[in-house]
Amino acid sequence: MTYLRIIAWDVIFALLKRIINWFVILLITAWAGMHVWALVSRLTDFPTVSYFACLIAIIGLWLVVFPLIILAHKLYQPPERDLFS
Repeated sequence: MTYLRIIAWDVIFALLKRIINWFVILLITAWAGMHVWALVSRLTDFPTVSYFACLIAIIGLWLVVFPLIILAHKLYQPPERDLFS
């Protein structure tokens, strides 16, 4: 029984570490996206966006793009290798 508790804590901490890593990546991506948008807005006269708006846009982008990447990866069939090459 103690062994099962150790495994459960390992799984919980592994998941927590993964969630924290993705959250940090999300925050850094939103920060970088905000700065890129500020540079683009100076060149094109578009209005700048806030950090919160960029964070929401990045979350939306992740929710749309990552499932498409996963789907494309699952649907991709690599060509068969030639036996004589």
